[in-house]
Amino acid sequence: MRIGVSILFSISLLFSCTNENDSKEAISQSKKSWQKEAVAFLSNQDGLLTFGSINMDLLLKKIIKDSDLGSSGLIPMSMIDDYTDCIDTKYPIYFAVRDPKQSSNNPESIVFGKIIDADALVETIKLDAPLLNIEKEGEIKYLLDGELKIAINEQYFVALISDEESKKTSKQKLNQIFKELNSKQNNQDIDDIFSHSKDFTFAINSAAMSNYSAKMMGSSLTPIDEEFNALVAIHLSFDKGSIKVSGKNYPSKEMESWNIFRKDSKSLLSTLGSGNPVGAIAMNIDVEAYERLQKKYFPQSIANTIQDSGLDDAFKDYIPDNFAVIEALIKKEGMNSFINGGFSAAVYADDGIHSEYSLHLGIGPSLRPVLADELEYYKDLFYQFDLNDNKLSIYSSGNNGPQSQDTPLTIAKRFSTFGNDPISGFIDLERLPLEGIIPEYADPFMAILSNCIFNASMKEGAFILNMKNKEINSLTQICNQIPKLIMGSIL
Repeated sequence: MRIGVSILFSISLLFSCTNENDSKEAISQSKKSWQKEAVAFLSNQDGLLTFGSINMDLLLKKIIKDSDLGSSGLIPMSMIDDYTDCIDTKYPIYFAVRDPKQSSNNPESIVFGKIIDADALVETIKLDAPLLNIEKEGEIKYLLDGELKIAINEQYFVALISDEESKKTSKQKLNQIFKELNSKQNNQDIDDIFSHSKDFTFAINSAAMSNYSAKMMGSSLTPIDEEFNALVAIHLSFDKGSIKVSGKNYPSKEMESWNIFRKDSKSLLSTLGSGNPVGAIAMNIDVEAYERLQKKYFPQSIANTIQDSGLDDAFKDYIPDNFAVIEALIKKEGMNSFINGGFSAAVYADDGIHSEYSLHLGIGPSLRPVLADELEYYKDLFYQFDLNDNKLSIYSSGNNGPQSQDTPLTIAKRFSTFGNDPISGFIDLERLPLEGIIPEYADPFMAILSNCIFNASMKEGAFILNMKNKEINSLTQICNQIPKLIMGSIL
């Protein structure tokens, strides 16, 4: 019995081997041309919510061809082979979710890619969905079944998931997608996003998403225009010995000045406890920059803005009753009188068994008496508890108390980027005591991990998960564990 009833299910499993006889340069140029067409379509979308791409060819090599999972019999290889014989997975498969505006409240999902053989693709889809009605008009074949609509010509396939509608309307939408793929539109930010894409890319159009969410909640909020829009892109890549998640923000000109972070967090390293931590985080916020933004965009206070927003009362109920009072107090005395924007924390495991920690919070004189009252009962639980008008510092162990010439902070070379960005951190997974914390089924996966490093600013950020084995692709290493995990659960 074949698995799947539609092409969209199959797309999630599609992988293929690159034809070794193809010229790499020719393929590279063809990919750029295909990217240009995808960008043209996306640039035409007025209500674009999210979009992205999947590099199926690279994922096949990492998941199936190079791993134990591919030869385990756990993956339906015959079905995958059928689809990769007719869909050209050397080229990325693109997807998008858009707001159909007046036609429906439900979003429309679109997936499109390049094909090798249109007739073969139609026959393969019929194997999985034999009752699907197929119609041909000119060079396009339509497969329409309720919410799922598919169109195939000699170059592309397009799959559309939307509310049920007339065949005429469905065909018009599919034809429009083909037309927009061949248009001359070009959004430079979208083009740049895909130029940095590797295995998987996902992007969000913040203004469109906010406006759509407001519409779904029945809010009378004033729609956000392009002046306050930002594209946020997330790229996922599985490299040799590491998994990397990188993000980049593409703000409008108005939003480029919305930086509430300081240049880096290096100044906070001195606030950590002494010794060699197994994990640490530092965050350095520019409180004065935040206050300037608040005065500019929320002159009447955030609380009043929420009350006048038109949001449903059910959502307003989540706002604390004393929020307006707290905000007014902070506004009167200034945020710097409560916090200075600095935060750091570290975890230590000198004996490899027990965890100790240090914590620092930069505060102002107005917050000190509040914390003194709230933490009075707990302060004797710590090795050292320091609270004054400038900071709250806590150390749980004498071995990792405040730094000095005799007891300095030591950071391993592999974490040398710690502090380079306003949000920065690392975790040494090989030294972190995890017994009793991680479930037993996760042990095979934790055994292959080494450490993780993360850094972020207002513009961009990255999270890197490093493996112990630096020679084998990270996704291949993960897939190698899956057959063992499944067989272990059966036996």
